[in-house]
This record gives sequence, C-alpha cells and structure tokens, in this order.
Amino acid sequence: MWIRINYYGHFRTKFHKRSEKIQLSKNANLYDLLLLLIERYGETFKIYIFNPSDTGIKDDVLLSINDVPYTQLKALKTKLNNADEIAFMPLFSGGG
Repeated sequence: MWIRINYYGHFRTKFHKRSEKIQLSKNANLYDLLLLLIERYGETFKIYIFNPSDTGIKDDVLLSINDVPYTQLKALKTKLNNADEIAFMPLFSGGG
C-alpha cells in the first residue's frame, strides 16, 4: 500500500520536502511507519519525533492521520490503509 506524508513547519525545513509517498506492507501501523522513517532519516528524525525517555511522541509534535489526531485513534497502534495521509506538524503558538 502507499501512503502520503505531509511535512509542515520545521519538519519541512529539516527534511527538505513538503511531502513524500511511502510504500508500506499491507498490515502496517503508525509505529511501523515511524520505524521506517527512522531508518530512512536516522537519528535526526528520531530526535525530532520521539521523547528521549520513552518511545512516545513528543508533546510539541502534532501527528494526524487523514486530519484526525493520532491520539484520537489507536495512537501508535493505528492501522494504516492505502492512500492515507499522515501529517507531521510542530505545535504552533502565538499571541502577543
């Protein structure tokens, strides 16, 4: 199956791309995708995404599957499907 990953904010800058298509096995879940991206991009990706003390996603990373936050699904165990869109976004802040 194929999925699309969209990168926003500093993820776009760090990985030098707006989006990419990735091929995954039929029964892949979100954690499988993250492991594949760590293989592809190395420690840099791991440092930007995961908490150093555990395997959880950092609090300042917004990760969604088809515009639904992964935490509202089955978190890292969420099964992925063909043509899913995954978004990596930094936590935005603002105001004055």
